[in-house]
Formats: sequence, structure tokens, C-alpha cells
Amino acid sequence: MRKYLALLLTLFSFLIMVPVQAEETCTYKEEAELREKASNIKVDYEMDYEEYESSHDDIATDGTYFYNINVTNITKEFYVEVTNDINGDKKLLSYSEEDNGITSFRWDNIDKITNFTFKVYTTAGNKCNGVALRTIHWTSPRYNKYAWRCADEFPDYSLCQQFVTFDEITEYEFFKRLEAYRESVKKQQEKNEENKSIVEKVIEFVDKYKWVVFGVVIVTGAGTCTYLYFSRKKQRDLGL
Repeated sequence: MRKYLALLLTLFSFLIMVPVQAEETCTYKEEAELREKASNIKVDYEMDYEEYESSHDDIATDGTYFYNINVTNITKEFYVEVTNDINGDKKLLSYSEEDNGITSFRWDNIDKITNFTFKVYTTAGNKCNGVALRTIHWTSPRYNKYAWRCADEFPDYSLCQQFVTFDEITEYEFFKRLEAYRESVKKQQEKNEENKSIVEKVIEFVDKYKWVVFGVVIVTGAGTCTYLYFSRKKQRDLGL
């Protein structure tokens, strides 16, 4: 009797569990749809400045630059886990209706190149709860403290850009590379001027002796035409 009772309880438990399990299963189609939505999540940044009262008597205010890192297009179905390779800090970003799906956080280590990892997960309340849908690898540039020294002179040179993706260098190395670049630019300008001078000399000669050049061209052309005329006439007379 106890065996039958145990069997009936097992079957009853199975009948209860089956529909619940089926309802909570995340199907391939549902996961694919969520992955497509998650592909719209983007990462960007903007420079910001915070001003505060200076601790120096001769300066009224002081301040510091920092990055506002923005994660856009987060919807209610997702949350984002953010980690980095500088301090091991972990942040959880979720949908904000007030900010239209844009969630931001402040980053103060702008003097270092930082590699961020953004992992997109599904939130509670759907069948795919907790599924990792997407991983975004994003690198923040480093603020170049030497840029002001040469930005006006060489705005397109990587060493003079305000935000860079090469490792930090010493002041000595900066000036060494800058001087080498300045010298290479100078040599290229001299070469361009030299080539320009040759072209200008040719143009000046042609302009000065244009009638002579014109006469030579006419005589040469006439001589060539005369030669071809009599050569062909001779061939016709000989029946060639």
C-alpha cells in the first residue's frame, strides 16, 4: 500500500513540475530576440570638468577633469555589469526611465588607458532571467597632459592629440620624439620647396623664351610633317 502511495505522490509531483518547468524555460527564439535588442546597447564617453575652491591662496578656484562614460539603449529587459583592469571595481547598471535608457558613471582615472568589460544580462521577470547575452570590450583613451605643448603647431600629430591610446611616456621622451618629428617635417618642407623651385624655373624659362620654344616646336613639327609626306609619296610612286 505504501509503495502505491509513494508512486502516486511521485506521479503527482511530476505532473505539477512539468508545466512550471516548461513555462520557465528560455527558448532559442526568445533568447535570439533578446540578443538582437542587446546589440543596440552602445558605449561612449565625454570629457567633463569639476570646479572646486582652490587650496592655494593665489588661485581662487581649481578643478579636475574626468570622463562621463555613457551606456545607451538599456531597456527594462537588461542590466549591465561593468568591470575594468585598473582597480577591479564592479558596477551594475540598469534601465532608467528618467534618462531615456542612458546610464552614466564617472571615471576619474583619465591619465591611464583603461580596458572595460560590459556584460549584458537579462533581468528578472522573464524566462531568460540571468542569461548573458552580450559582452562589450571598450577602451577609454588616456588624457595626454603634454598635448597643449604642441597642439597648435602639429594638430594632426598623434603625440599632440588631447586623447591618446598609447602608453604614458616621460617628458624627456615626449620632447625627444617631438623634436624628431619637427625635424622630419622641416626636411619634407625643404624638399617640397626644392621641387617647387625646379618647376618654377622650368615655367620661368618657357615664359621667357616662349617665342623661341614656339618656333622650335613649329619648325620641328613642320619638318616631321614634310618628311612623312615625301616618304609616303615615294612609297606610292614605287608601288609599295
